[in-house]
Amino acid sequence: MLNLDLYIKSNRYSIVRLHREKPDGIVALLMRESGEKFILRMYDHYVFGYDAVKDIHIDELPKIYKCESTNNSLIVEEEFIDGLSLSDLLEVYHPDVSQSAAIADKILNALDALHKKGVIHRDIKPENVLITSSGRIVLIDLDASSVFDPQKSRDTHLMGTAGYAAPEQFGFGRSDARTDLFSLGVLLNVCLTGGHPSISLARNELTPIIEKCIEVNADKRYLSALELKKDLKKHIGPTQTCSVCGSVTHGGGCLCCARTSPYKRNPHRKLYSILAALTFLAIICIFIFAGQKDEKFPALSAQVSPSPTVNKTQTAVLETSQITALPDIEQTAAPEATALLYSQDDISDSKPIRTYFEKFNKNILYEGGELLFLGETDSAPKPFIYDIDGDNIFEEYYFGVLGNTQEVPKHVFIDSAEAPSDSFERLYRTYAPAVFTKNAQGEYIPAQELSSVISKPTVELYYIGLDYGASESTMPFMYLTLPLYDTWDGAALIEYHIGCTGAWAIECKATINGKTYTSYSITHIK
Repeated sequence: MLNLDLYIKSNRYSIVRLHREKPDGIVALLMRESGEKFILRMYDHYVFGYDAVKDIHIDELPKIYKCESTNNSLIVEEEFIDGLSLSDLLEVYHPDVSQSAAIADKILNALDALHKKGVIHRDIKPENVLITSSGRIVLIDLDASSVFDPQKSRDTHLMGTAGYAAPEQFGFGRSDARTDLFSLGVLLNVCLTGGHPSISLARNELTPIIEKCIEVNADKRYLSALELKKDLKKHIGPTQTCSVCGSVTHGGGCLCCARTSPYKRNPHRKLYSILAALTFLAIICIFIFAGQKDEKFPALSAQVSPSPTVNKTQTAVLETSQITALPDIEQTAAPEATALLYSQDDISDSKPIRTYFEKFNKNILYEGGELLFLGETDSAPKPFIYDIDGDNIFEEYYFGVLGNTQEVPKHVFIDSAEAPSDSFERLYRTYAPAVFTKNAQGEYIPAQELSSVISKPTVELYYIGLDYGASESTMPFMYLTLPLYDTWDGAALIEYHIGCTGAWAIECKATINGKTYTSYSITHIK
């Protein structure tokens, strides 16, 4: 019988997070006394792949620190990869051709190493691929793995994930290297389209590769990971380091900032775009000319594009004390204005944003176009006590907002920046809930050793603008990103455009010791 508590106590470990607990297996994130985090896997049966992986040392597979089997059970201590799963990434962004090919290429490095050891992974899917901001792409979870046996005509244990598993994993043959390549072909299609190839097959230069991977007849598929890598290589652009968030993306662009790669393999693509644009302009000219001759075709007039529709329509009202009017702000349109707090999810295209603002959470004011802090505010980090080393000595820490708006990671109290100057320019800021210590100078310093104590971290964006006539089109874009500085989960990247002038509140929440903490940061886009 698996006993996680006994194992933790006997090794003087502490538990950070329980990922999975079933009668036949437990997966948990633990921490050593040194503060190092690692993944513990406990099974009541032998798992083929982990013994093989412990001798493989490549970036695309996690390091195995310990692999012990006793009485038909297995205990594995594995490297903790602090990254975002590919499945989480696909919820907010679909990599382009170059980025998707690069992701598949890295997974193939892992598969090639496993296949040379005779191990078939058998569960290639987005949930089992982790991506870090430093550019590592790691294949995890060997629970379904098996050893290739040429003497068997079919698999004896039917395992795998529906939709990704090859036909032979359901009793129609024997798993081998081509089985994993089938699943990788499905994964590649999901990266590009968000759907299974049977529903929405990708229509681009990777289509022939995907179709060959997912052949029902294994003999028609790629024979090896190296053969598939050779075909993918010609579609992968150079690796780039993002100038905004600093993350590394193979294939170019930035997965963290949801930016596509500038690399285009088709040399005629730009020409096709120009020809398409000229054709479109010609059609418009024909309609305009026809409208001058015949009233049935009225001349085209400039129209404002409708703003995207957002599902939620409720307005969140921030409680305030008595509001003091500012002498230099014209109030004719709202003589009794109240402070309103709008979430990006709370805006609908049928209801314009109310943008008059005088006071945020009692103590933050506009004056002469600038934001001022008056006294203590909710933007100050929230104190809490925590015993980090288990010696029953509790020390004071603070929960607040960490941002990459500075050259070094630090608590963001207030941030101001120039608005983008044209419709194509963008301004980026990344924020995450974080824990801080306080030094002798009163500065808040990120306490990375306490990154594991927070759970359910979230970031929300709210508008506190001054200008009337704004609409939901003023809202910046917000993306889920990789952990900020490789440590802080729940991070969000906010992309400001030319219409985002005004003040914005970044609300960070997280749970610590069962209590939910909230802290704010204010960004003023001038």
